Parts: sequence; structure tokens; C-alpha cells
Amino acid sequence: MGAVAQRSLLAFVLLAGCTGDITDKSLAGLTPQEALAKQRWLGKAEPVFKAKCTMCHDGSMPPADPYLVGMTDMAIRDTAVAYVPELVNLGAPASSRVLTKGMHEGPAMTAQEASDVLSWIEAERDARPPAMVIETTPVMMMQGSATDIPLDALGYAGAKISLTAMALQNDTYATGITVTAGADGLYLQHPLFVSNPAGMDPVPDPIDRFYSTTLDLMANGTMTLSTATTFTGFAIGNPLTIRFDVLDKYRAGM
Repeated sequence: MGAVAQRSLLAFVLLAGCTGDITDKSLAGLTPQEALAKQRWLGKAEPVFKAKCTMCHDGSMPPADPYLVGMTDMAIRDTAVAYVPELVNLGAPASSRVLTKGMHEGPAMTAQEASDVLSWIEAERDARPPAMVIETTPVMMMQGSATDIPLDALGYAGAKISLTAMALQNDTYATGITVTAGADGLYLQHPLFVSNPAGMDPVPDPIDRFYSTTLDLMANGTMTLSTATTFTGFAIGNPLTIRFDVLDKYRAGM
């Protein structure tokens, strides 16, 4: 190719790049939200997982959760999103277990790495149809007194979650967090406690401490979720709700 032809080709490529005519063909057919989620997975989140997590979580080192398994980059993404118990929380991205785990047998993410992974989870949330939210009616916590969060409005008459709350500046210290089933029994997965300050976005439990919790209680049965714990960032004066991945009648033997 002559020098003039080379210069002409270079000018065309530069012009096409500026006008957006050259695009990533792998994004064809995706919505803008789906395309952004894919780009953030490949460019931001997956490199973090490969650097910090894959060596233990690719299925080769049980009992570590194999949430990074797949034959392709996108198959690994799908495994991470769908993994149970939930490690990627599309309903409350900042409380996703992959972000809140911190130092364990493996290294913690840096602030920048956590930001990159969070930006991907937020994009995944925006790219997918909104899931049906199973959430209790807001209740006010009473200082030093038992507070009941009833499940009647969700179709489980007599069922409730109870706790006793104490204010710790802008946090809440909760004792005796107990689940009580009604006459139909109660099955639940992943209770996520959420503070609801007026005029602001809801504040999910920042460490999503019950992310792997599953309970199946017979009629009128009870079980303690926690004897004592502190919800950071939960002002006692803000209404409290609880979200669930699954809520149902007693299931054992089905």
C-alpha cells in the first residue's frame, strides 16, 4: 500500500472513531444498560475478581464458594450473579457480600477495587428487569422495648420478627432478634434489614449479615436470628423494614 493510501486509511479510521461508526460488535443487540453492564464486568469487575478471588473461588478449592465458575468470561459473570447463597445483591448493591467480606482467607479489596465492582453490580441491577420486592411495612423501633415487625401484610398472619433496640449515636444495637411463625409455619431466605430515613434513599444493612440465612419453621415455631448485633448507620428514629429473597409457608416435606 502506498503512502497516500495509508494516510487515507488512517484518516478514515480516525474519522470513523470520532463519529462512532466503529463499535464493539459484541454489544450488538444489547440495550444500553446491558451493554454498560457487560463493559463494566469485562473492564472493571472481572479483572478484580481474577486478581483477588479466582484462585480460591473457581471451584478448585472447596469448601470455598465456587461463584467464579464458567467456560467464558460472561458465563463466569452469570454464575456470580446467580450464586446462592447470594453474594451479589442486585436489590442493595452496596451490601453485596463480595464487597463486605473484607479480609478473610484471601485478601480484602482495595477501595478502588470495591468501587469498580460496585459500579458493575449497579449496572447489572439497571440492566435486568426489576425483581419483585418482598418487604415488610415500615415500623418505628422503640428504645429499650420490644419491637415487632409483622408479616401479616405479606400474607403470613401471626408471623413476625421481633427485636429490642438501643440507640448508639447513629447506630442501633439490637438484641433478641427472633423469628416467629404463624399458623401456616414460615419459610424465609435472606432477611435484609433496611433503615428508611425520611426524604433519603433506604439504607440496607451495610454488611448484609443474614445473606446466607434460610429458616423453615413449623406452625407457631420460633428461632433466634441473633442474640445481639449492631446495625451501623441505622438511626433508631428511622423506620425499619425487612426484605426477603423468598417468603413462604412451612416447606419441609414438600
